[in-house]
Amino acid sequence: FIDSINIEDVVLEDVLAVGQTDGLILRLIGLDGTVKTSYPMELPDTVLLGALTYLPTTQEYALQDLESHEIQVLDSTGRFQRSCKPTDLFGELPPMGAGLAYDPILDTFQASFVDGLIREMYVANCLPTTFEYSLNSLGEGFDTDNFFGGIQIAGNSMLVLGAQSNAIFQVLLSPFSPDFVRGDFDRNGA
Repeated sequence: FIDSINIEDVVLEDVLAVGQTDGLILRLIGLDGTVKTSYPMELPDTVLLGALTYLPTTQEYALQDLESHEIQVLDSTGRFQRSCKPTDLFGELPPMGAGLAYDPILDTFQASFVDGLIREMYVANCLPTTFEYSLNSLGEGFDTDNFFGGIQIAGNSMLVLGAQSNAIFQVLLSPFSPDFVRGDFDRNGA
């Protein structure tokens, strides 16, 4: 969900960014369901889109490539800016799962990995911070590569889509937030 974005001097408000893997198209859809704009993402055809998140401070999109296990960063018009691959000091991390979210409070990414962990990573280089946590409380199968369908930061909570369970889980990241209301993904009370 994007509160406001400026694309070539046109301001769009309250839109949902949706990535289409067939043709690598990025669509911005209004709350009424109409497509406000769409444009091709400047990426190789081999990209397998796993997740998409928005960085409001730089007005960039970050997407997760499930083939290369890289995070690709695009500007507000879909032009490629940079990419990075999550690694740690001792080598490769496990492959990413289908979840990538931007944490505006800490200016970091949080990404799901196939080992069932959510790892926090620096936006600039995808290096992991020391913060990671397991989602084993979500039930059996949390550590399989198709358990997650996506993640999203909402205030001080993470919303986790369970692909196999068809459920939305709320994971508290820090105390003191407004109550979780199903369907109110932008927390505006509507």
